[in-house]
Amino acid sequence: MNYRLGPLGWFTCEALRSDESGSELDNSGNYGTLDLIRALTWVKENIAAFGGDPGRVTVAGESAGAINIFSLLISPQATGLFHGAIAQSGMPIALPVEAGEESAREVILKLLVADGTAATKGAAQSRLGQMSNDEINVYLRSKTASQLLGAYENTGLGMISFPFIFEDGTVIPEVGFDALETGEYPNKVPMIIGSNKKRPRYFFIWLVSSPKTCSMTTMPCTRRWPR
Repeated sequence: MNYRLGPLGWFTCEALRSDESGSELDNSGNYGTLDLIRALTWVKENIAAFGGDPGRVTVAGESAGAINIFSLLISPQATGLFHGAIAQSGMPIALPVEAGEESAREVILKLLVADGTAATKGAAQSRLGQMSNDEINVYLRSKTASQLLGAYENTGLGMISFPFIFEDGTVIPEVGFDALETGEYPNKVPMIIGSNKKRPRYFFIWLVSSPKTCSMTTMPCTRRWPR
Protein backbone atom coordinates (compact mmCIF):
# COMPACT_ATOMS: atom_id res chain seq x y z
CA MET A 1 0.00 0.00 0.00
CA ASN A 2 1.27 3.46 -0.83
CA TYR A 3 1.39 5.96 2.01
CA ARG A 4 3.03 9.26 2.78
CA LEU A 5 6.60 8.74 4.01
CA GLY A 6 8.82 10.43 6.58
CA PRO A 7 7.63 13.74 8.06
CA LEU A 8 5.16 14.03 5.18
CA GLY A 9 3.45 11.04 6.78
CA TRP A 10 3.98 11.87 10.45
CA PHE A 11 4.13 15.50 11.53
CA THR A 12 2.38 17.04 14.50
CA CYS A 13 2.31 20.76 15.22
CA GLU A 14 -0.19 22.77 17.24
CA ALA A 15 -0.35 25.43 14.54
CA LEU A 16 -1.67 22.91 12.02
CA ARG A 17 -4.53 21.68 14.19
CA SER A 18 -8.12 22.78 13.85
CA ASP A 19 -10.70 23.28 16.58
CA GLU A 20 -13.51 22.34 14.23
CA SER A 21 -15.58 19.26 15.02
CA GLY A 22 -14.60 16.28 12.89
CA SER A 23 -10.97 17.33 12.50
CA GLU A 24 -9.62 14.81 15.03
CA LEU A 25 -8.09 12.56 12.37
CA ASP A 26 -6.28 15.43 10.65
CA ASN A 27 -5.13 16.73 14.02
CA SER A 28 -3.50 13.41 14.88
CA GLY A 29 -0.42 13.99 12.75
CA ASN A 30 -0.53 10.29 11.83
CA TYR A 31 -1.14 10.89 8.13
CA GLY A 32 0.81 7.86 6.97
CA THR A 33 -1.19 5.59 9.24
CA LEU A 34 -4.40 7.15 7.98
CA ASP A 35 -3.29 6.49 4.40
CA LEU A 36 -2.93 2.79 5.24
CA ILE A 37 -6.36 2.75 6.87
CA ARG A 38 -7.93 4.46 3.86
CA ALA A 39 -6.31 1.94 1.52
CA LEU A 40 -7.65 -0.95 3.62
CA THR A 41 -11.09 0.65 3.60
CA TRP A 42 -10.94 0.69 -0.21
CA VAL A 43 -9.91 -2.97 -0.22
CA LYS A 44 -12.84 -3.88 2.01
CA GLU A 45 -15.29 -2.04 -0.21
CA ASN A 46 -13.91 -3.15 -3.59
CA ILE A 47 -11.89 -6.37 -3.39
CA ALA A 48 -14.92 -8.57 -4.10
CA ALA A 49 -15.09 -7.07 -7.59
CA PHE A 50 -11.62 -8.52 -8.22
CA GLY A 51 -12.47 -11.97 -6.89
CA GLY A 52 -11.15 -11.31 -3.39
CA ASP A 53 -12.77 -11.94 -0.03
CA PRO A 54 -13.23 -8.77 2.08
CA GLY A 55 -13.51 -11.04 5.11
CA ARG A 56 -10.03 -12.54 4.60
CA VAL A 57 -7.60 -9.63 4.27
CA THR A 58 -4.03 -10.10 5.53
CA VAL A 59 -1.65 -7.17 5.98
CA ALA A 60 2.12 -7.69 5.88
CA GLY A 61 5.15 -5.46 6.26
CA GLU A 62 8.92 -5.52 6.66
CA SER A 63 11.09 -3.08 8.62
CA ALA A 64 9.13 0.22 8.66
CA GLY A 65 6.29 -1.78 7.15
CA ALA A 66 6.33 -4.06 10.19
CA ILE A 67 6.12 -1.03 12.48
CA ASN A 68 3.07 0.04 10.50
CA ILE A 69 1.53 -3.40 10.96
CA PHE A 70 1.89 -3.12 14.73
CA SER A 71 0.31 0.35 14.62
CA LEU A 72 -2.70 -1.05 12.77
CA LEU A 73 -3.19 -3.64 15.50
CA ILE A 74 -3.78 -0.95 18.12
CA SER A 75 -5.60 1.61 15.98
CA PRO A 76 -9.36 1.74 16.59
CA GLN A 77 -9.69 3.35 13.15
CA ALA A 78 -8.55 0.08 11.54
CA THR A 79 -11.14 -2.12 13.26
CA GLY A 80 -12.60 -4.74 10.94
CA LEU A 81 -10.37 -3.88 8.00
CA PHE A 82 -8.01 -6.88 8.19
CA HIS A 83 -8.09 -10.40 9.57
CA GLY A 84 -4.47 -11.52 9.67
CA ALA A 85 -1.08 -9.82 10.03
CA ILE A 86 2.59 -10.52 9.26
CA ALA A 87 5.42 -8.39 10.68
CA GLN A 88 9.03 -8.99 9.62
CA SER A 89 12.10 -7.31 11.11
CA GLY A 90 10.25 -4.55 12.90
CA MET A 91 9.12 -3.62 16.38
CA PRO A 92 6.28 -1.66 18.01
CA ILE A 93 7.33 2.00 18.16
CA ALA A 94 5.18 4.95 19.14
CA LEU A 95 6.00 8.34 20.60
CA PRO A 96 4.12 10.90 22.68
CA VAL A 97 2.71 13.90 20.83
CA GLU A 98 5.13 16.11 22.77
CA ALA A 99 8.08 14.48 20.98
CA GLY A 100 6.53 15.36 17.65
CA GLU A 101 5.85 18.92 18.78
CA GLU A 102 9.48 19.44 19.81
CA SER A 103 10.70 18.03 16.52
CA ALA A 104 8.37 20.33 14.58
CA ARG A 105 9.69 23.31 16.51
CA GLU A 106 13.28 22.43 15.62
CA VAL A 107 12.31 22.03 11.98
CA ILE A 108 10.66 25.46 11.90
CA LEU A 109 13.78 27.03 13.43
CA LYS A 110 15.97 25.45 10.75
CA LEU A 111 13.60 26.61 8.02
CA LEU A 112 13.67 30.19 9.32
CA VAL A 113 17.46 30.20 9.13
CA ALA A 114 17.61 28.39 5.79
CA ASP A 115 15.35 30.90 4.01
CA GLY A 116 17.07 33.93 5.52
CA THR A 117 14.19 34.98 7.75
CA ALA A 118 16.61 34.68 10.67
CA ALA A 119 20.42 34.79 10.66
CA THR A 120 20.97 32.42 13.57
CA LYS A 121 19.08 29.83 15.57
CA GLY A 122 18.77 32.33 18.43
CA ALA A 123 17.23 34.88 16.09
CA ALA A 124 14.93 32.19 14.74
CA GLN A 125 13.75 31.37 18.26
CA SER A 126 12.91 35.05 18.80
CA ARG A 127 11.08 35.24 15.48
CA LEU A 128 9.14 32.05 16.15
CA GLY A 129 8.10 33.39 19.55
CA GLN A 130 6.52 36.38 17.81
CA MET A 131 4.55 34.29 15.31
CA SER A 132 0.91 33.34 15.86
CA ASN A 133 -0.34 29.84 15.13
CA ASP A 134 -2.02 31.16 11.98
CA GLU A 135 1.27 32.64 10.80
CA ILE A 136 3.12 29.40 11.54
CA ASN A 137 0.44 27.48 9.65
CA VAL A 138 0.82 29.67 6.56
CA TYR A 139 4.62 29.56 6.83
CA LEU A 140 4.80 25.77 6.97
CA ARG A 141 2.34 25.36 4.11
CA SER A 142 4.44 27.70 1.98
CA LYS A 143 7.38 25.28 2.05
CA THR A 144 7.99 22.62 -0.57
CA ALA A 145 8.46 18.98 0.32
CA SER A 146 12.18 19.29 -0.46
CA GLN A 147 12.57 22.27 1.84
CA LEU A 148 10.78 20.48 4.65
CA LEU A 149 12.82 17.30 4.27
CA GLY A 150 16.02 19.36 4.14
CA ALA A 151 15.40 20.52 7.70
CA TYR A 152 15.86 17.00 9.09
CA GLU A 153 19.09 15.27 10.06
CA ASN A 154 20.41 12.95 7.37
CA THR A 155 21.50 9.71 9.02
CA GLY A 156 23.01 8.22 5.86
CA LEU A 157 21.80 6.17 2.87
CA GLY A 158 19.27 8.85 2.10
CA MET A 159 17.43 8.29 5.38
CA ILE A 160 16.49 10.98 7.87
CA SER A 161 15.75 10.92 11.58
CA PHE A 162 12.19 11.92 12.47
CA PRO A 163 9.56 11.01 15.10
CA PHE A 164 6.59 8.98 13.95
CA ILE A 165 3.43 7.20 15.07
CA PHE A 166 2.09 9.61 17.66
CA GLU A 167 0.00 8.59 20.68
CA ASP A 168 -2.69 11.12 19.79
CA GLY A 169 -5.66 9.31 21.36
CA THR A 170 -7.65 9.04 18.12
CA VAL A 171 -5.63 7.12 15.53
CA ILE A 172 -3.18 5.67 18.05
CA PRO A 173 -4.29 5.26 21.70
CA GLU A 174 -2.66 7.48 24.29
CA VAL A 175 -1.23 4.39 26.00
CA GLY A 176 0.56 3.50 22.78
CA PHE A 177 1.90 -0.02 22.62
CA ASP A 178 1.23 -0.59 26.31
CA ALA A 179 -2.03 -1.83 24.82
CA LEU A 180 -0.17 -4.88 23.52
CA GLU A 181 1.19 -5.56 26.97
CA THR A 182 -2.24 -5.49 28.61
CA GLY A 183 -3.99 -7.21 25.74
CA GLU A 184 -6.46 -4.34 25.45
CA TYR A 185 -6.25 -3.47 21.78
CA PRO A 186 -8.98 -3.63 19.12
CA ASN A 187 -7.55 -5.71 16.29
CA LYS A 188 -6.71 -9.14 17.66
CA VAL A 189 -6.00 -11.24 14.59
CA PRO A 190 -3.84 -14.30 13.84
CA MET A 191 -0.29 -13.02 13.43
CA ILE A 192 3.17 -14.10 12.32
CA ILE A 193 6.16 -12.19 13.75
CA GLY A 194 9.69 -12.85 12.55
CA SER A 195 13.01 -11.41 11.46
CA ASN A 196 14.85 -11.72 8.17
CA LYS A 197 18.17 -13.48 8.76
CA LYS A 198 20.48 -11.23 6.74
CA ARG A 199 18.65 -7.94 7.11
CA PRO A 200 21.32 -6.31 9.42
CA ARG A 201 24.06 -6.90 6.83
CA TYR A 202 22.92 -3.91 4.78
CA PHE A 203 23.26 -1.60 7.78
CA PHE A 204 26.62 -3.04 8.82
CA ILE A 205 27.97 -2.25 5.34
CA TRP A 206 26.59 1.27 5.72
CA LEU A 207 28.25 1.75 9.12
CA VAL A 208 31.62 0.48 7.92
CA SER A 209 31.62 2.46 4.67
CA SER A 210 30.36 5.77 6.11
CA PRO A 211 31.27 5.90 9.82
CA LYS A 212 31.51 9.71 9.82
CA THR A 213 28.32 10.49 7.93
CA CYS A 214 25.85 8.11 9.47
CA SER A 215 24.43 7.75 12.93
CA MET A 216 22.11 5.22 14.48
CA THR A 217 19.50 7.27 16.28
CA THR A 218 18.20 5.93 19.58
CA MET A 219 14.51 6.67 20.09
CA PRO A 220 12.48 6.18 23.28
CA CYS A 221 10.73 2.97 22.40
CA THR A 222 9.95 -0.36 23.93
CA ARG A 223 9.62 -3.81 22.44
CA ARG A 224 6.25 -5.36 23.17
CA TRP A 225 4.46 -8.16 21.48
CA PRO A 226 0.72 -8.81 21.10
CA ARG A 227 -1.10 -11.03 23.56
